[in-house]
Amino acid sequence: MRKRHVSDIILELDITMLSVNDIRKKYDKTSLVKGSDYDEHIHGCMICMEPASFPVRCTTCKLLLCKSCADKCMKQMRRCPKKCTEDGKWKLMQEKPFNIELNCPYDKRCEEKIFPETFNDHLRSCSFLPEEYRNVKFEDELKK
Repeated sequence: MRKRHVSDIILELDITMLSVNDIRKKYDKTSLVKGSDYDEHIHGCMICMEPASFPVRCTTCKLLLCKSCADKCMKQMRRCPKKCTEDGKWKLMQEKPFNIELNCPYDKRCEEKIFPETFNDHLRSCSFLPEEYRNVKFEDELKK
């Protein structure tokens, strides 16, 4: 039986704790947009600079953000990133998704319809999921 090195065990732990965001960071959604309907000034989040996922808009300055980016701003700054409101008085309104379709980041043969709102789910469930991600336990699955 082969002795295991500490770095092997640490590597296994790192893979086990992988989050969808760790995989997502490897892919720029802007470069995956299908067609030419996407305009970053109209459909893009001003924080992550990608197509807005679950888009929300500041009611004061009309800044467009992803819901997750807005949540981070609210938690860290307690106001709009443009500082158009007082601390803690920031109001957001939900926007209708823009239906910007994305290509699969893993394989061009994938025919699944992917949108910014379904992108993270696709990263784990795609039939073209790369081998290195097939046995990964994602963070939210570990909490169950």
